[in-house]
Amino acid sequence: MAGVVRPLDAVPDGVFANRIVGDGFAIDPLDELIRAPFDGTVVALAETFHAVTVRSTDGVDILIHVGVDTVRLNGRGFKSLVYVGQSVSAGEVLLEFDISLLATEATSLLTPIIVVSDHQIFPDTAAKGVINSGEVLFTVRPPSGQKAKARADETVRSTTHISVQLQLPHGLHARPSARLAEMARRFTGSVTISLGDKSADATSVTALMGLGSKLGSEIEIRVVGDQSREAAVALAGLLDRMAKDEHTDTPQAAKTIVHQHASKPLTLSTDCIPAVIASPGLAVGAAFILAQTDLAVSEVGQGVEAEHSRLDFAITQVGEHLASTITSAHGPHKSIAEAHLAIAADRTIRDTADRAVVAGASAEHAWRIASREQEDLLAS
Repeated sequence: MAGVVRPLDAVPDGVFANRIVGDGFAIDPLDELIRAPFDGTVVALAETFHAVTVRSTDGVDILIHVGVDTVRLNGRGFKSLVYVGQSVSAGEVLLEFDISLLATEATSLLTPIIVVSDHQIFPDTAAKGVINSGEVLFTVRPPSGQKAKARADETVRSTTHISVQLQLPHGLHARPSARLAEMARRFTGSVTISLGDKSADATSVTALMGLGSKLGSEIEIRVVGDQSREAAVALAGLLDRMAKDEHTDTPQAAKTIVHQHASKPLTLSTDCIPAVIASPGLAVGAAFILAQTDLAVSEVGQGVEAEHSRLDFAITQVGEHLASTITSAHGPHKSIAEAHLAIAADRTIRDTADRAVVAGASAEHAWRIASREQEDLLAS
């Protein structure tokens, strides 16, 4: 596309500016056409036609995301001339967009051009100021060192990037986060979920909950590894199924309350306790405040190896107990037990606990440090 070359740092969206999605540049467009950067295949196309990803014959994936917050236009002002799986030639028009509409209704016209595959970019020294369609913006090369060796050992290593608007009534709370993390662990490679300027390892329940998502949030699913497209589509499909299940399970009375007050901001008095939703629905009965009491534990460990063994044993025991509960439980009871099992196996919590053990903490104190860190994240 033709336009003015800008650094990614200038894009008013932390996902791009912080290079969470990948490295590249942005273009402030001067025309209304998005063209293929090289001969290749269209591997991803947003339903609202505001973003497209093209893969070259040697495995380079380029994401072109037209403007910022353009997903909110729901396709207005965009026209796609291609479909996923279509072969395209360099310079072939992929998308058309109404630059006047975007200029007035989008957050920004700046269009990130991102390498989302595992390649290094090298800017063209002449790519400054105004650039015309067909001119070189940057070149890419395979990663060097250990990354290059890892790529050489793989038959196919690809990256897939999908945008999903959450339809879960309460966002990624404990139960859907647990199911999403469980599916993410089945895939080789890495799976990342991003929301705004936050990013989470999709295998971590607490990290997913910490994104602070809600109904209508636009999240980005990024999968790097073998069969990345299949993995990303499966994760998006799971989100869709869970949303339908929650809408079906939510009592009508609860839905009515949500609809009546959705437009009114919620103001908490000083004596209210903020919380993260674990299981949506309507509850009637007496409410009790449970005061948190810490068990007395030894904070100092008896050696790294010994404390790691104790931590492994404790997590295994808890896992076996929860697994036994799951086999005999049904409905919400089973789902909540599954969420607790996923938290017990959470990689983020375990990594933090391991670091605390190495720093001299006992197994129990290390787990407390790790879990409190996640509590603070969820409360923020």
